[in-house]
Amino acid sequence: MSSRDPAGFGQKRQILTAKFYNRHAAAGGTALAYFPPDLLKCVVFLGYKDQDGKFHFAGSAFWVSRAGPEDIKNEYRPAYLATAAHVIDEIWKRAADKRVWIRVNTKDGTQESVETPLEGWRRHTDPSMSPS
Repeated sequence: MSSRDPAGFGQKRQILTAKFYNRHAAAGGTALAYFPPDLLKCVVFLGYKDQDGKFHFAGSAFWVSRAGPEDIKNEYRPAYLATAAHVIDEIWKRAADKRVWIRVNTKDGTQESVETPLEGWRRHTDPSMSPS
């Protein structure tokens, strides 16, 4: 535990990752790459609500950030949420409220859901990044 992680969630995540890796390798599975716990902080889950208001997970996404223009790089750092096209396609088909729900893990170890308009999601402009 540390002052940045008072509940020890990072440590628990490392232990669970190690247990999964060891169990998977011991069962004759392919060796898994180590996934640094800090990278888990940029992953979220995406979902939708059906006609009955029931929430369904549709996939995962990750945050990407880059420095802003040189003159304001310390004040402005745009961030984007990236996912696979088929995840958004599935939500288009099934979401009754036409919203993409983002479930994020908070620093205090809880989760929050944030709704976003489905129309706000865009495909990558590079055709090689789209499914064939």
